[in-house]
Amino acid sequence: MTHHSPGALHIHSVFSDGTGTLEEIARDARRAGLEWIGMTDHNTLAPTYRGFEGIHGGVVVIVGYEWTPDDGDHMLVYGEAAALGTEPLDPTLAPAEAIGILGNRGALTHIAHPDERRGVAMPSLPPYPWHDWQVRGMRGIELWNFMSEWAERLTPRNRLLHALLPGTGLRGPSDRVLRWWDDLNRPVAGAPFPVAHGGRVGAAEAPADSPADWPADAPADSRADAVPGPGGSDEPRFAGGARLTVGVSGTDAHAFRVRAFGRTWTIFPYLQVFRAFTNYLLLDEPLPADLEPARSAILRAIGEGRLYFANRRLGDALGLEFTAGDSGGRHVGSGGWLPWKSGGAQVRAASPLPASLRILRDGEEIARTHGRTLAADAPGPGSYRVEAWRFGEPWAFTNPIALLS
Repeated sequence: MTHHSPGALHIHSVFSDGTGTLEEIARDARRAGLEWIGMTDHNTLAPTYRGFEGIHGGVVVIVGYEWTPDDGDHMLVYGEAAALGTEPLDPTLAPAEAIGILGNRGALTHIAHPDERRGVAMPSLPPYPWHDWQVRGMRGIELWNFMSEWAERLTPRNRLLHALLPGTGLRGPSDRVLRWWDDLNRPVAGAPFPVAHGGRVGAAEAPADSPADWPADAPADSRADAVPGPGGSDEPRFAGGARLTVGVSGTDAHAFRVRAFGRTWTIFPYLQVFRAFTNYLLLDEPLPADLEPARSAILRAIGEGRLYFANRRLGDALGLEFTAGDSGGRHVGSGGWLPWKSGGAQVRAASPLPASLRILRDGEEIARTHGRTLAADAPGPGSYRVEAWRFGEPWAFTNPIALLS
């Protein structure tokens, strides 16, 4: 049975421009009901080498970094020790070059706050957007960033209100970044099926050359890249590359402290944002009690797109399901894929709470309802995903399932 594991990405501490220690941050994560967190201080791996990567109070703390050039083009970088190296990558490199180097090492690279803007000039909070939207090869995109959206709605007149209620009226990922994500995940017609990189049905135990030959009881959560096929591992199967481009949310938590009205106020306290922006990993089993296997399970789920993310202020999305099944009895979840056959396939969403549910194919809506479940016959090959809204606000987003021709 799949274990849904809540956690948070994109977190800053006293090792860069945050105000919390690792112990304080892990404590707040535990109080918020999280099982894991991913630290990303700017251009530093100091928390790793000072022994802070580990399990603190039952919370798995993994350490990456935010690759931070001066004028934007930031990336979240996570990985095993060999992939991260001993020092963060030089932030003066060209972004496309950095993506290539880190990808070749096996690191996970996620473009951070790519569409960051400011509605009103705020010199103390300049935007740091991503500039080259033709780039390819990154492992994923941070589609929704808590701090970025808060700052985008900030004006000199509403600063106090937004400081006290930073999570109100969120609008969700921008249409522009969602279109980019959908375009990157559009399957390339006639491309070879994805190649194994260690999924449950992987290179070491591949049952057949084609998923059409899988037995009817093949694993229900076969991975997007789990079956070997012709053509080599680097041939593009999607517009963005050989694998699905994974979507995540980020807290960008700093817990800024400011003086006003004779006292110190904390803007974006860790506990508050941890109770809001959450990534739920889809794991084969609960996280191990030891750091190394727990870290590997977290990184693997993120890298394969086996996750969905939600704003928990609108309700806990724990248990949200999105699956696709074909006439042969095979079923996959987020990050998975199936071959498109003449018998077709059905996609299905199930929500733990009533919501406005939408199923999209390559960014275009194919079905909608208000309730807890939604099912639709897939009209053809493509990348399918789910969006859910509650109380008129965006709530939850799944990663895609690909139906490949």
